[in-house]
Amino acid sequence: MNVKSTPAPSRASKIWRRTRVGGSLALGVGLLLWGASGPSGAYLVLGCGVVMALGCVTETRALKLFPEPESGKGHGVLLGALGVVAAAIVLLAQIQPGAVARPAHFEIVGRLILAVQAVWVIGLALGWVSRRNPIRVMSSLLWIALPLPALYLVVIETGVAGLGALILLSKVGDIAGYYSGNLLGARFPHHPFPRLSPGKTTVGCLGSFIVGTAAGPLLAAEWLPDPRWGVASVLAAAALVNLASQAGDLLESAAKRQAGVKDSGTLFGPSGGFLDLVDSLLLSVPVALLTWPLLFEGLG
Repeated sequence: MNVKSTPAPSRASKIWRRTRVGGSLALGVGLLLWGASGPSGAYLVLGCGVVMALGCVTETRALKLFPEPESGKGHGVLLGALGVVAAAIVLLAQIQPGAVARPAHFEIVGRLILAVQAVWVIGLALGWVSRRNPIRVMSSLLWIALPLPALYLVVIETGVAGLGALILLSKVGDIAGYYSGNLLGARFPHHPFPRLSPGKTTVGCLGSFIVGTAAGPLLAAEWLPDPRWGVASVLAAAALVNLASQAGDLLESAAKRQAGVKDSGTLFGPSGGFLDLVDSLLLSVPVALLTWPLLFEGLG
């Protein structure tokens, strides 16, 4: 009996499938920004950030970000979930939409880090995760739990326009890198990170950086806050966000490669799971929180 094997999808088919998923997700982001412009918009952003972060937490098991303790009865997912909840509570306790006075920007970020670190200490003390590499556990917890809830701080400080600018700057380079790498990668097949992400090409990285940086001035007039040093501030902000986004993608690729999995999950079809979807934001949000007050007026 002859069994016909299913042919592998072509590159064009893969690109089209990913484009359809990406279009649907872009619509979701548009709806989020529309909702964020309402009277309770900041709380909506926080809620969405918490839900997405919890989705990422569920995938930490597959990526082995929180190694099992020697007893074999680990609670890494619970550790990650508590980290997300702790970040959300700290944000709500410190700042409210429309408040005239709030703590200094870096003070808020510092307290966020301390809250997540407190959860890390509790998790180690209770034996929820392995104690063999505590720094790795803490780094993974900060990487997963803090950035997405912190979008609440972004929308409080920069408004819906600033939130939209950060998301666009984080993702437009990702999109440009994907298409330029697929269209030109075969002609210029140099791979700058063969161990971390063998499929990533130099032309894709350059395409991402060029498009991502160029998007800054296009968003400056309507989306970004008032720059301290004109177009130089805008270009610097866009370039830093793009580099952080690419680093976030590489970091997640390294985690998947170490765990021996292709995607963090399957919820979004060809786009993978939650972590595959938001990997660029997991570093670009902290970078924006730390650098934008230095580049734009009225922040921090």
